[in-house]
Amino acid sequence: MKAVLVSAFLGGIAVFIWGYIFWNVLPGSEFAYDLSQNDRKLMSFLEQRFELPSTQVGYLAGEPKPVVATVFLQRSGGFVSMLWQGLLHMMLSVGLIALIMRAIPTQPASYAARVGLISLIGFTAAVVANLSDPVWFTQAWSWHLAQAIYDFIFWVVAGLVIAGLVKPAVKLNQA
Repeated sequence: MKAVLVSAFLGGIAVFIWGYIFWNVLPGSEFAYDLSQNDRKLMSFLEQRFELPSTQVGYLAGEPKPVVATVFLQRSGGFVSMLWQGLLHMMLSVGLIALIMRAIPTQPASYAARVGLISLIGFTAAVVANLSDPVWFTQAWSWHLAQAIYDFIFWVVAGLVIAGLVKPAVKLNQA
């Protein structure tokens, strides 16, 4: 259990750093955002449409044109609070996958194969979690593809940590 907790802590920090790099340092992540050219007008509309300062999810259907907008509107409790919540969420997520790896009685023996297994689990999660909204709710592909890429690499980074700390109870023969 110690390896799971250490994986959760170290892996959470590693993917937290990855998130900062992806969203703030690397060029190209801005393609995911389609910023309004008239932010004041948009904010005025949203403040009239939704009761603020509560946190809400709203679904707007345009008339007479078929325009659909999903709005996530929140007056935040603070940037630092969001960062702490994000770090704890990442540690919990990494810890859960570490727990799954610990529960697999015959996981792959090699470090690379364990990283590959965690990456495959992560790729599956990224596809399921991120690519359904553009299909079912006609949301922009750019945002969800950026999220899927981020999430997949998140799990590769987490896998590098987990695979080094959570060892198999029974090793499979490598063919």
